[in-house]
Amino acid sequence: NCSSKTRIFLRTNQEKKLFIRGYNKAPRWRSKNYKIVTSERPGFIKALAPGKAIITTRARKRNFVCTVIVMDMNSKKMSLKKGKSGQLKVTHGGSKVKWKSSNESVVTVKKGKVKAVGTGKATVTAIAHGHAFKCRVAVPEVSVSNTSLVASPPDGVGLISSKSQARITVKNH
Repeated sequence: NCSSKTRIFLRTNQEKKLFIRGYNKAPRWRSKNYKIVTSERPGFIKALAPGKAIITTRARKRNFVCTVIVMDMNSKKMSLKKGKSGQLKVTHGGSKVKWKSSNESVVTVKKGKVKAVGTGKATVTAIAHGHAFKCRVAVPEVSVSNTSLVASPPDGVGLISSKSQARITVKNH
């Protein structure tokens, strides 16, 4: 049921059936912004892109108006190096977005800021207005290959002469 105060939250590509109480026919909704929300068949609206749109219809000799807010997350996949951070955002999600990491030994999340604290994979979930948005996060293990290192004497005392230096090459097999 739509009124001037009704706000409907959808996610991108979501379709929703809207009805008017006491009206048996499927109303034909019209959008003021067809790039955000469209109505391709009677009774239904479809969210196309993040943003806000006003939809209207006329039934029972009255006008009905709703505001449709379309949300989406800025990323579905993320790869971070251990110790680095990335930022996730739910577009038009508002300030009450709840964030959660499926594995806090791999990534932590606070207000959309994702920090890689260990290696592995985790899913970050954001919940906004009853809709869940997920981003898969990978934190790869650091591998060393074809790198030259200089070894110091075990006691670390004194100067290292060219005779006591050794070249070590680490290779992945």
